Amino acid sequence: MSGRNVFFTGSAGCGKSTVLKAAFKKLRAEGKMVHITAPTGRAALGVNGVTTWSYTSWIIDDMKLPVSELKGLSHRPTVKERLQKTDVLIIDEISMVENHHFQRINKCLKSARCWSQQHNDYSPNTPPFGGIQLLVTGDFCQLSPVKPFEYCIPCGPSYVKDQWAFRSAAWEEANFTHFHLKEIHRQSDQSFVKMLQKCRLGIPFSKAEEKMLLRQNPDDPKFRNVTKLFAYKKAVQAENRKSFANLPGRSTIYEAIDGFDWRQDHTELEHYKQRARRDKYSDVPYVEGTLEQCKESPLDAYVEMKVNALVMLKINLDTEKGLVNGSQGIVVGWEPHDPAKLPNTKKATLLNIDILAGHHADWRAKKIQMTQLPLVLAWAVSIHKSQGMTLTHVTTDLSQAWDQPLKYVALSRVTSLDGLAILKPGGWNKGKSRKKALVVKKTSSHEVREFLEDKFGRSVFTELEGNR
Repeated sequence: MSGRNVFFTGSAGCGKSTVLKAAFKKLRAEGKMVHITAPTGRAALGVNGVTTWSYTSWIIDDMKLPVSELKGLSHRPTVKERLQKTDVLIIDEISMVENHHFQRINKCLKSARCWSQQHNDYSPNTPPFGGIQLLVTGDFCQLSPVKPFEYCIPCGPSYVKDQWAFRSAAWEEANFTHFHLKEIHRQSDQSFVKMLQKCRLGIPFSKAEEKMLLRQNPDDPKFRNVTKLFAYKKAVQAENRKSFANLPGRSTIYEAIDGFDWRQDHTELEHYKQRARRDKYSDVPYVEGTLEQCKESPLDAYVEMKVNALVMLKINLDTEKGLVNGSQGIVVGWEPHDPAKLPNTKKATLLNIDILAGHHADWRAKKIQMTQLPLVLAWAVSIHKSQGMTLTHVTTDLSQAWDQPLKYVALSRVTSLDGLAILKPGGWNKGKSRKKALVVKKTSSHEVREFLEDKFGRSVFTELEGNR
């Protein structure tokens, strides 16, 4: 609350989201205008925020523009007003924000907030991010940047070198105070916590640890109706199709209802009206006509259910009752719809209630609605989509996890070793041993290791490297 720019990190399950929400509540209580953002729609909805793209009013093609033109877009009246009124900008899942995207945000905020007629731009001594306080969180040992360097600022081609936000000049300019949250809340077994820490940092397991991780048999009856995590979407779709087809009985289909009340005086938002065309390669029918802007929603355009289908909740519905993102269940049936009777009177006031409205619900000009069952078939889920979930039981095929962080994300979803079973490798790795799939490679980026050692000391690694 001192006004400093802060970056806090930590392992999966250490409470980063809890700290973020507490900070947001405190800052809002102080009367500050706070905006919560994240690099993807799925991540943004998880923290009741918006994407960094929505905050700056960018579209994907804007990344092809030179920075000079991009800065010009930040001077559109509605955008400029929002950027100028911001006191604190929160960015969640910073590991998925690439270097140049972070730098573009910095330059555009400077331009919108600190324009100088003398320089025909912001002056050289303009504060980072135009004087906005930054609160940034995430784990660079988890999922890497979204489309890193899709359009490089100086030269154009895509590449992955220096992809991380902490490699950006804007990061150094912001002069963050760095914090490392060390206490893990998702898992209570300290031996399991240590294994996860080693996997996170790319430190090989000991033979005893490998044995503990492999001790559960995936064919055990307790794993019969348990979600499987796969690295590839095709494997997820195949598993869900197979299991769903094996269920007897008729299916019930739910198609999403969406809408965007566009106003003609907001010309920069007209593209939000665009609707998706039929994707002939998609396994999901009836998606043509869905709003393009709903693609990143955790809700699906099309949901098909049967009795006894294994399902997973995709949002935090009622945390006190344990109905959170990742909660699993089995469909037991449907109840007939019984519409509430209207009052037997000549006049009545009917309340229009916004369900699951976020802190940005006052952005009426760009409010997109989508109504759908917050459920998904859960015999299988991709490792990417499992990020943020807490699961009591998990089976996973790690043999196709091409990047070390994917293995860490998969293993860290489960609350205990008793609820974890490593599957026999499938696909092109069929026939290989489960033990080989557990092999931990050194962290996929030496840059991440250098960053962590520089900010938090070598002990982050050496304390675990001595426990092999």
